Amino acid sequence: MFANILANVLIQYARELTAAVAPGGTLILSGILAVEVEQVKAAFAAVAPEWRQDSRTMGEWSDVLLVRP
Repeated sequence: MFANILANVLIQYARELTAAVAPGGTLILSGILAVEVEQVKAAFAAVAPEWRQDSRTMGEWSDVLLVRP
């Protein structure tokens, strides 16, 4: 699943987005300002603490990769 949405929307729908991913699946979040990526990562860690997280920043933009166990 892929979501290219503003950080506040990703945070608001973190529970719904993670619920839509099948076991072993991947959720890619992009369109996140670099200054907001830590907030997004924290929100998703709160609703899916067992998921693996990776992120990268390219200039002012970031993305987050989440993998469901």
